[in-house]
Amino acid sequence: MARTHKTLATCLALTLGAAPAFAAQAPNPLRPDQVALDRERVVRVDVSSTSGASEGGRGLYRAAHLADGRDWSAWGSVPEDAAGAWVKLGFSKVEYIDRVEYVPGDARDAGAFAHCARPGRLRIEGGDEVRTFDLPDRRWQQVIELSPPVAADALKITFESVHGKSVMGGVCLSELKLAGPKDPFAAFPGLRQRIDEALSLLADDQRFRGGERALLAIGPPAVDQAIGALDARNPNLTARLLVVLGALGDVRAIRPVAAHLAHAEKDVRDAALWALGALRSAAHYDAIRTWYDHTAGQARDRAFDALVRTGDERALDVVLAELVGGSAVRREAAERHLGAFGPAAVAALAPMLQSSARAERAAALRALGSIQVPDAHEILMANLSGAAESDLRAAAITGLARRGDLAAHDAIASMWDSRYLVERQAVAYALGRFGQPEDLETLDLMTTDMSMSVRQAAASAMGAFGESARPRLRRLAVMGSDGGTALAAAKALLGRDATLEELVAVLASRYPEVRASAAAGLAERGPAGQAALIEATVAGTDPVRAAAVVQLRGIGRKALPALLDRADEAIPAAQADILRLLAAYGEPLGLEHATRQLTDAPDLIVRRLAVQAVAACGDEATAVTPLVTALTDTAVEVRLAAIEALGQKRIAAAAPALVEQLNHPSREVARAAVVALGQIREQSAIDGLAALFHTKRRFEQDDPQLRKDIVATLGRIGGDRSLPVLMDAMGDPDVRVRFAAQDVLY
Repeated sequence: MARTHKTLATCLALTLGAAPAFAAQAPNPLRPDQVALDRERVVRVDVSSTSGASEGGRGLYRAAHLADGRDWSAWGSVPEDAAGAWVKLGFSKVEYIDRVEYVPGDARDAGAFAHCARPGRLRIEGGDEVRTFDLPDRRWQQVIELSPPVAADALKITFESVHGKSVMGGVCLSELKLAGPKDPFAAFPGLRQRIDEALSLLADDQRFRGGERALLAIGPPAVDQAIGALDARNPNLTARLLVVLGALGDVRAIRPVAAHLAHAEKDVRDAALWALGALRSAAHYDAIRTWYDHTAGQARDRAFDALVRTGDERALDVVLAELVGGSAVRREAAERHLGAFGPAAVAALAPMLQSSARAERAAALRALGSIQVPDAHEILMANLSGAAESDLRAAAITGLARRGDLAAHDAIASMWDSRYLVERQAVAYALGRFGQPEDLETLDLMTTDMSMSVRQAAASAMGAFGESARPRLRRLAVMGSDGGTALAAAKALLGRDATLEELVAVLASRYPEVRASAAAGLAERGPAGQAALIEATVAGTDPVRAAAVVQLRGIGRKALPALLDRADEAIPAAQADILRLLAAYGEPLGLEHATRQLTDAPDLIVRRLAVQAVAACGDEATAVTPLVTALTDTAVEVRLAAIEALGQKRIAAAAPALVEQLNHPSREVARAAVVALGQIREQSAIDGLAALFHTKRRFEQDDPQLRKDIVATLGRIGGDRSLPVLMDAMGDPDVRVRFAAQDVLY
């Protein structure tokens, strides 16, 4: 099947949304609140196939005819690709579309109209939206109103069924135009609230990634509120907002972003510089170049990314140098963004394509995917079929994939089982970029490749196939053959469209890095995700609980009420994790549950952790009773924890109970009680300490280290009543005790 891709150069020749003299009079004009989408905002047009029908040696049904403003020219798929054919428009940023207007069939004359099928049922996909429309069969303008509008950076129209027969062309369109609301806020009454909610997520250290994704999905309408949220007093939020403003690409943000170049925090200054590069601010080129020149490591990678995004020709020398000799991160950025330099990049690449150094030729071939070099398709196809070295063939595959060059699809897909690792990796990447439904089985097979890098590339690529790939990705994320492949599958699955059920399922993965990724995704989902983390904590396996607890600790005290509601239902193995969380939160609300576990839990580890939770959640008045009760626990570990907690909290009322522990048969318990009494500094403990001091001087119980500790404790307590014991210690047989007494007395 012949496939066609229309590149940026062709797109810019279109007149999408224009009304030239050749166009038929539209019986359904735009509403006053609508505006046509002009050609500059469409950067890419893909079609499933193009009919080879011609007239006088000229192709009749080229993709360029889709939106050329002429109703008497048409695009058509191959005849066998009618029902199921598609058209995809890519935009330079998120666009709001509420009207799709097209002239169906080949509208040149009645005979031509009869030779092509016309759309019957349309499926329109954009952003998270999928809408289907059944349309009548008529020759002239058809209008589809989308209410509410679709907000997306690409719009795909699939022709699920057709009217008429496919003779010369499959399904045909003579013209395609799009329009959107002049005021997105009028079209979406709740849009301001959605932006505010996304901004609040951006301020949350645990959920800010979700806020970033939400703002980028909203697009340019979010710019003004994002600018208004910039707050010099909150550097973390400000740095995140600057990055979002750069990614949104609206030049209105240049001035407020530049105002943060003098911020006191380096992270904010760096974020501002990156954003100015993304906004292609020529006025700030020198500052961005200085940032690049004076940094290293990851900071240099980020500075270079900003530099190459500027598209300023002054950076071309640096970009070309990094293209062949920089870090892997900078090489990839150079290849991906070289097209921003326009015609200058074409001239710069020409010598590299003829270089005797394979690394330079490979870099140039990969870079062809991002810039519109004349005859790029022929250059890349020639290397795909004729290059002697596998790395050059792989580079050609990557370049063709970056261009979305569907004419190369079949040749690339046939190389999926190449003997060369780099080619198989490139094929997996390319199939993900092409996103053809028939390639999903191939990628699934490639996830069993002998090389882990190929398996990872295939798993990542499957993320482009939407719903049809999700069951396979879920299987790989949970039970993949290795952690790298499982993590790649999880990243492809757990994006903005992931359901709560998918996150919970992947939380059961056998790989810790995948469990951590799923738990982090749940933490970003607000109360519903928090509830799932709590469920995993109270009822999950040990590995699942470990991942969930890390995120609940990060969420903080706001998770406590919901956690306590489920705490009593927790399996015994989970109580230890719950008590650790209670201790980390340190909220009085957790005291009751911790106290209950202190007396009821059969496991001594749980009781010991309950002591720590009681100490963290209670104050001197509320913690003393349960902690003193713990001094009677049969387990030495629990007693030691209670003694330590009483000493650290300096609870004077616990002194009598601690004095009783001085006579415990365990030396560790007695020594811990001595230290705790020194922290409390209660005079009533002196007699007990003195008695223990003299006991430990007897031959059968000689313990000079404990006597030294008692001397130190008496020194902390002070007072005249301590002097007899301290004076006695001056003559102690052990030099360590004597020195301790001297330190106290002098």
